[in-house]
Amino acid sequence: MTRNQTRFEVHGHRGARAIFPENTLEGFRYALALGVDAIEIDVALTRDKVPVVVHDRALSAKLYRLKTPQGLRALTEPTALIKDLLAKDLESLDIGSTTHPDFPKQQPSPGARIPLLREFVELMMADARKPTLNIEIKTHPVLHHETLTAEEFATAILDILNAYKVPFSRVLFQSFDPGAILAVKALEPRWRASFLVEAWSEDLPGITQELGIEAVSPRWDLLDAERVEALRAAGRDIYVWTANEPAEWEKLKSLGVNGIITDDPAACLAFRRSCDP
Repeated sequence: MTRNQTRFEVHGHRGARAIFPENTLEGFRYALALGVDAIEIDVALTRDKVPVVVHDRALSAKLYRLKTPQGLRALTEPTALIKDLLAKDLESLDIGSTTHPDFPKQQPSPGARIPLLREFVELMMADARKPTLNIEIKTHPVLHHETLTAEEFATAILDILNAYKVPFSRVLFQSFDPGAILAVKALEPRWRASFLVEAWSEDLPGITQELGIEAVSPRWDLLDAERVEALRAAGRDIYVWTANEPAEWEKLKSLGVNGIITDDPAACLAFRRSCDP
C-alpha cells in the first residue's frame, strides 16, 4: 500500500462490537453482511483443548450470565479461567443478553453463546468474498499460568484450519505474546502473523525481524509518519487497533496503513467509500 491510498482493509473488531455483543455469531454474520474485509476474533483454549472464541482469560462477570431454569443469573467473582473449564461447561452461558455500557448502539442478542472456533471458520469459509480470518491468540506474555501453553494453542488452532483447508492467504494471526507467534511459525512458517503492540519501541522493526513475521498491529494512536516509514523499511504490513472515529480513520488513511480494526465496521466502510475517487 502506498501513502494516501484509500483502500485500507476494514476488520470488524470482535465482529462488530459497536452494534452486537462481542465475539458472537450474530455479530460475525452482521459484519459479513456489511462486506468487511476481515473479522478479528480472540481465541482461548479450554481444559479439553477446544479452541473457543472469547476475549478474556476468565469468564466475564460483567457481560456473561448463567442460564438456569429460573432465568439468567449473574456470575460470582472471581470467575473461572477458561483453561480450567471444559468446552461443554461454556454452553450454559448467555453472552448476548447484557450489552456493553461503552457501546450505546449495541443490540442485545439473547441466548447468544460462546462460539467454537470451528463454527467461526465454517461461517467465514462459506462467504464467497473470501474475507480474512484475523485470529488473536489469547496467551499472555507474562501470565503463562492463566492459560494453556502457546504450543497447545497453536496445535489446536492449526488442526482446525487444516481440517477446513483454510488457505494461508486467508488468515492473519495476531498476539501480544511473542511465544504464541513463534509456536505457530514453528509448526508452519507460511501462516501470516502480526505482533500486537500497545507501547512503542524503537527496536520494534528489529523485533519483527527476529520473530519472522509479516506485519505489526500497533494501537492506532502510536503511529506517525516516521514510525510507519520505519516499519515499511523493515518490510512489514501495518494493521492498527482499535480506531472508531472518522478523524482517526482519516489520519490512518493518510499514513497508508494496510488495515483498520474497528468496533464500527459499518461506519468505517462508509468512510472508506466516501474517500473513493
